Amino acid sequence: MVVCEGYRLFFLLLLALFLSETFGDTPVVRKPINAYVANIDWAMGAAKAATAVAGLSQAAKLQLVTGKYTGEGSTRCASAVASYLVGTRSMCMNDGSTGVLGARSTSVFPAGNTIAMTWDRSLMYRRAHAFGKELHGMGVDIVLGPNIVLVRTPTGGRQWEGFGADPWLSGVAAELTTLGIQDNGVIAGPKHWVANEQEHFRNSHSSNMNARVLHEVYGWPFMKSVQAGAGSIMCAFNQYNGQFSCANNYLLNTVLRGEYGFKGFVLSDWGAGNSRPDNANNGMDISTPGSVNWDLNGITDYVNRGLVSGARLTEMCQNILTPYYAMGMDVDPTWPGQVFPGPSTVNITHDHYALIREIAAKGTVLLKNTNDLLPLRTSNIKIAVIGSDAGPHAELNWSPFQGSNVGTMAIGWGSGGSFFPYLIDPLQAIREVVGTENVVPVLDGDWNLPAAEAAAASADVAIVFINVMSGEECCFPCRLDVPGCTYPIDGNPKQFGDRMNMSAQHNGDNLINAVASRNPNTIVVMHLTGQILMPWSNNDNVKAILHAAIPGQESGHSLTDILFGYVNPSGRLVYTIAQQQSDYPAQVLTQWAPRPGAPQVDYSEGLNVDYRWFDSNNIQPLYEFGFGLSYTTFVYSNIRVSGYADPTPDGKDSSVVIYTITASILNNGTRDGEEVAQLYIGFPPALGEPPRVLRGFDKQMIGAGRTYVATFNLTSIDLSVYDIATSKWVLNAGQYVAYIGPSSRKLPLSTTFWIGPIPTSTTTAFSATTAVFSATTAGNLAETTSQLAAHVTTTANLYATSSTLARSTSTTYHAAVTGGFITATTGEPRPDPDLYSKVGLTWPDGDVSNLWALAGNNWNRVAWLYTYSPWNVPAAVLADLDFVPMLVDCSSIIDFENARLAGSFVNSTSLLVFQEPDVGPSSMTPSLAAGIWRDHVQPLASRMHLGAPAVSSGPTGKPWLRDFFTYCSKCTFDFLAVHWFGRSCSAFQAYMIDMHDTFKMPLWVTEYACMAPPSSPPSPPSPSPCPSTNTSSALNSTATSSSSTTGSSSCTVPPPPAPSPPPNRDDGCTVDNISAFVKCSTSWMDSQPWIHRFAPYGSRMDLGSVSPVNSLLTRNGTTHTPLGKQYVEDRHG
Repeated sequence: MVVCEGYRLFFLLLLALFLSETFGDTPVVRKPINAYVANIDWAMGAAKAATAVAGLSQAAKLQLVTGKYTGEGSTRCASAVASYLVGTRSMCMNDGSTGVLGARSTSVFPAGNTIAMTWDRSLMYRRAHAFGKELHGMGVDIVLGPNIVLVRTPTGGRQWEGFGADPWLSGVAAELTTLGIQDNGVIAGPKHWVANEQEHFRNSHSSNMNARVLHEVYGWPFMKSVQAGAGSIMCAFNQYNGQFSCANNYLLNTVLRGEYGFKGFVLSDWGAGNSRPDNANNGMDISTPGSVNWDLNGITDYVNRGLVSGARLTEMCQNILTPYYAMGMDVDPTWPGQVFPGPSTVNITHDHYALIREIAAKGTVLLKNTNDLLPLRTSNIKIAVIGSDAGPHAELNWSPFQGSNVGTMAIGWGSGGSFFPYLIDPLQAIREVVGTENVVPVLDGDWNLPAAEAAAASADVAIVFINVMSGEECCFPCRLDVPGCTYPIDGNPKQFGDRMNMSAQHNGDNLINAVASRNPNTIVVMHLTGQILMPWSNNDNVKAILHAAIPGQESGHSLTDILFGYVNPSGRLVYTIAQQQSDYPAQVLTQWAPRPGAPQVDYSEGLNVDYRWFDSNNIQPLYEFGFGLSYTTFVYSNIRVSGYADPTPDGKDSSVVIYTITASILNNGTRDGEEVAQLYIGFPPALGEPPRVLRGFDKQMIGAGRTYVATFNLTSIDLSVYDIATSKWVLNAGQYVAYIGPSSRKLPLSTTFWIGPIPTSTTTAFSATTAVFSATTAGNLAETTSQLAAHVTTTANLYATSSTLARSTSTTYHAAVTGGFITATTGEPRPDPDLYSKVGLTWPDGDVSNLWALAGNNWNRVAWLYTYSPWNVPAAVLADLDFVPMLVDCSSIIDFENARLAGSFVNSTSLLVFQEPDVGPSSMTPSLAAGIWRDHVQPLASRMHLGAPAVSSGPTGKPWLRDFFTYCSKCTFDFLAVHWFGRSCSAFQAYMIDMHDTFKMPLWVTEYACMAPPSSPPSPPSPSPCPSTNTSSALNSTATSSSSTTGSSSCTVPPPPAPSPPPNRDDGCTVDNISAFVKCSTSWMDSQPWIHRFAPYGSRMDLGSVSPVNSLLTRNGTTHTPLGKQYVEDRHG
């Protein structure tokens, strides 16, 4: 707003624009409310808008884009715009980010910074939906909000209306707020586009930054609002890089409509359409009706003189009407027809008071709680309540802008304010809990320190209330009846909404020190519009500190919910609280004269806003971004990454998850509590990003002693950076770091993952260890990345097999020694020793000690263990294991219900995979397998790495796995295990690509086998006149001549069969091309960074019967093993 004049200006701010309801032909039925889904049919809206505008005269179009005041007393809006169009329906615009500005008997919700401090997606949506319901109930069509303002400076006046200092968090809140409002049939208008970060010089200053900073920081929340379907965007007063935002072609057309895909209308702030023809030509569609710089006469003159084309005028009108029709507002059967802003004739607040109380409590941040002073007992306690902020608001509702700070502060000032239906102050609420007789109030103690000290000394606990207040430039905090309207808050000049310093107002710092000097159990409660300096925070007598933000009408009740433990604190800071003001990267520009021209605000800190600056410069904050305490404690473990993505020059996609990161969180306290797990990503250093940026959060109530698996899904744009040269989001190759913890500075878990191919120097034949395995020690498993890497190096050249000869309940243990390395199988009968002796294999005689001896008393020489019954392995043996990857066949899955699994076996293995649960006599349904996994395996995730089941490569595999993931949607996996049996390398490649494309996970190949059909029995030999002179194997016979002469007789020999295909042909698995298959498949796998192999050379070759195997083992009388370390075995069952 330009100038505030109390009520008068208020009525000038609430404007309306009449739209005809008769435009369009086919009526639509309004869609039902659908949470979290943009409820807009843009194509239908655009078509109906085009039809409507086609019927308008030029005069009507001009009236549509300007509007006109009709004065006070309208039945639709406080100030309506006269309609020059045919029709009865109008669109009413209204301000308000915490309530319906100017309306009576409506709710006052917690502010934007408070809802952000809940870090709760559900509450973000529910707040917006309830607010939208009240807007709709009061006849409001367009709300000028939410206000998207980041916390670039610590004293910015309107940061309390926004959602905090991080663009990603702000984007989540902006998206859900837009959805919640518009699900009620009210158009949301996110504002102010863009970089309106201070109130000083807001009508003239230029916010200067490059395109990368715009896109990655200040534009990000607007982008998310547009993706949520925002029907309107309000452009800002200020300039962007030297051109006014509302006349900036780059902002309005290139970015907003072009890159973001915005389909609604661009609305100016009041008076921001000050570039006149340039506003229209560069993308602004409508000014707030009645703005002095964009009146009917002016825009008519521009069109008549050709300064604004008729085509552009038509486009502006279509943009205005498109969201109106797209949201079904023309046929809304629930339109209330209420009197506005008079008293409501029906209850439109419903039970929103309960939601307001819940939000304010869960948005309260516990910053300090020495010796667990909180929660307080409710009996046998005497409490001193000190400070004016604790008591009733003496000038409540003197103005809708709430520009007064003479009692408890529950809202900031400006157009984000609203009339309170009531306000529960903290003193009233505390008395309700402990009784009036147990409370010693000193509400005038701000400057009366002796009285405050006396009250503190008389009580068991002293609660000091302080605040800082700020707001919008126009709406300064002074009473209209004060001569000259010069009463500022602590020296804050009336023409500015920004704070002039970071100190507590109303002598707050001195008040706290005075009280703490007399009471060792001092509690500080702060109601804040932004950051504050806290020089008293380390005072030993200040035992607890609560950041209660901007709580709304249920202020006192929400506070007592926390003070007395009815609600366990779960709020987290959405900005950094520094030790001194100079620690912040930027300050409000308060002086410019005598320099010429518009004030220049250079965003020289670039991407390093708030905590990013502190991290980049190693500055220790007092309380970091994301910080907050609870009445219980949590332990983090077991970070995991799954997924894969190739780099791309166009990484703007935000619809497809490419990586999923999980972590286990244990509540090891005695109270149930909500924890906010936060995910930060470290980009490759060469990309120039801050050290860590927030890219996810997961808030969950966790019962005492229970564990929750937090899940974070990352899309392409989450991991991309904006490239100025190409004007695109680029997903870059390289190593990224995922950090998980409870705040930006407390990140106990970290792991790395890769985008694109992994450099050779960081890979092994076994796996890309840095891409999958965590370096975090978990449970009793002494496993680190370096240990795993050593194990991988040792077994890199291993030929490993998981094949079995027959199913059996035998508990004999077998090992095959190949080249000095061992693969072990349990639960199998002994294979034919004669068969395996021919390929140099030695099997133990059913004694584990034999296996141990063969391993050279070193389990690191055991590549992996494939078992039907892992719990039959003696505990003493398992105790010697370091970490042996283990496959468990489907016949043993049900045994996960055996408690012994959680004992020595689990402590000894590093990796677990289900093998073929979809086939065989012991196969099971996906739902049963998912239930076993979820209930018995997933809780073990902190101790081992879990691979999604290795299904068969037949027709049942992929559908089974799809259903399994559906039933096990909350399960976590490090990779997808795959085994394959087929007839060619090309078929193998096609299968692997299909599985990767379908499930979007890295593949770990447990088996890949070339399978040929069984040999046909040889035909009886034809009689031959020629005696045989040499013999050869049936599979290796070679005819050297087509005829032979024996003695003096001559005989004719039939022509030889066609020669066998050359070894390198990929046309099926035959004896002679097995080497070609292995070479083809292994070399192809090594070229795919999303495939990792247990066995470097392939599992085996299946020929269907023993006879061909035996014939293969000897060729021309000599023992033959393909590739030197490969052996062949038959497979049954």
